[in-house]
Amino acid sequence: LAAAFSDNTKLILLNSPMNPCAKVFKQEDLAAIAGLLEKHDAFAVCDEVYEHLIFDRLPHIPLMPLPGMRERCARIGSAGKTFSLTGWKVGYITAPSNLLTPLARAHQFLTFTTPPNLQAAVAYGLAKDNSYFYNLAADLQGLRDYLREGLSELGFSVLPCEGTYFITTDFRPLGFNGDDVEFLCAPEQTLLDVLRDDLRLTGSKEGCASGDCGACSVTIDGRLVCSCLVLAAEVGGQEIETIEGMADGDRLHPLQQKFLDFAALQCGVCTPGFLVAAKALLDHNPNPSETEVRYWLAGNLCRCTGYDKIVRAVLDTAAEIRN
Repeated sequence: LAAAFSDNTKLILLNSPMNPCAKVFKQEDLAAIAGLLEKHDAFAVCDEVYEHLIFDRLPHIPLMPLPGMRERCARIGSAGKTFSLTGWKVGYITAPSNLLTPLARAHQFLTFTTPPNLQAAVAYGLAKDNSYFYNLAADLQGLRDYLREGLSELGFSVLPCEGTYFITTDFRPLGFNGDDVEFLCAPEQTLLDVLRDDLRLTGSKEGCASGDCGACSVTIDGRLVCSCLVLAAEVGGQEIETIEGMADGDRLHPLQQKFLDFAALQCGVCTPGFLVAAKALLDHNPNPSETEVRYWLAGNLCRCTGYDKIVRAVLDTAAEIRN
């Protein structure tokens, strides 16, 4: 954070409790931020709309009360979050007068309408006894624990959640070994074009551009396809596995290791397609016969090695996985 600051830094946005990763900033975190603001003569907009939705008896510590921060902070709260009335769109801000004046001027050009009856209701709510806010956090903490337990039982790795409405999970334990990528493409681009040219995933090869050689094989939601025959626009929201997703970090997939052990590759152009196709087979049928392996790989052509070593590598992998 210190490296990101410079004398050109004028304003930071601080979100605590943080949406959506549910971090609550501690005293030492805020002290470090305050020191940087003073050092670089900068201001902070403090988004604290989840200030009452904090769990495990953690305190909410605003940045504003820290030494030297009163004149540098604008602190924002939200009735939508505090009272679960997100449709009301009523918030409130605390700041010194020298900051409120320009804020108010900007705000008048950003607001379509102001509902005075809802503002009055929010003022009533903010005057409620502290027990209301404590009970609100306790109720939501119970729901957080219920959801966290259920997600853990399903196999998700659940990250710490100290506040807010959100729980963040890591779904890699469910078997995902790649990246979540959003991209724009031309309507005529094939999936192979996007993989190689736009995403720089060059493991899939273009051998024929007609779906005959299998060098561009990938799986889409577990279904083996030739990526040269699939339009990229058709695969939105689906899981695509390429050769790049087979290894687990530096550890080769058993099929990759067996291809090396059996010398089942030479020039390498067809190898990614064979590996992806073979993995799709073993995912579908972990105990294939030699006939089934040869039938499954019939859509992949090799001009160098011949097919016997490839078939032996697949069969030996299947036996090793079963054992």
